[in-house]
Amino acid sequence: LAAGRQDEAEPALERLLEINPREAYAWGLLGAIRVRRGQPAAAREAFARAHELDRRNPQYLNLLGVAEAELGRVDAGIAQVRKALRLQPDHAEAHYNLGKMQVKRGDLSAALASFKRAVALEPRYPGARYYYGKTLTELGQCEAAIAVLEAAVLDEPANEWCPIQLARAVRSTRGAPAAIDVLERAAARMPKSALVRRSLAHALLAAERYAEGWREYLHRAVV
Repeated sequence: LAAGRQDEAEPALERLLEINPREAYAWGLLGAIRVRRGQPAAAREAFARAHELDRRNPQYLNLLGVAEAELGRVDAGIAQVRKALRLQPDHAEAHYNLGKMQVKRGDLSAALASFKRAVALEPRYPGARYYYGKTLTELGQCEAAIAVLEAAVLDEPANEWCPIQLARAVRSTRGAPAAIDVLERAAARMPKSALVRRSLAHALLAAERYAEGWREYLHRAVV
């Protein structure tokens, strides 16, 4: 599984669990594969079984919550993640997942607190600073969002999503030219990023810089 060979890992885990159905870690790994396959109901079953066998492991509750949310049961997902956080209050991933579920429920203020906590615990947790900055922007706290996202861009220059969200926050407070500058610098760092080039094209076209915008738009599928 660590080598990315989940097609081989899944039958191996299933065979292992036929031999020893009380192996909690194997149930957890099987659930992770099922999440990746877009099978939340099967993932929920696996994580629930892992939790039954190892009730002191907060990660199984955290992932059970993710599966519940993927099934559309957001409140049930939040409840499971909160249980995980009672077992391990410094669980950055659980705070991050809680924030995403709170966004789904429309509670941006609560989500902001969750993302802030996740970033404080583990700044490089995938997506944490992006969602923290995005939520700050949506709540109208654009300067705070800019500070968070600028730090993320400096720390992770190959991250595609953070400069795009940074440009949105910058546009709200400093105007389109400043936002375009953010995206141009990102495109210079990541010339093969279709995502960044497409965002730059849209920003240029919206600013009526058509020749540059269409030229960038042609690069939207450079990867």
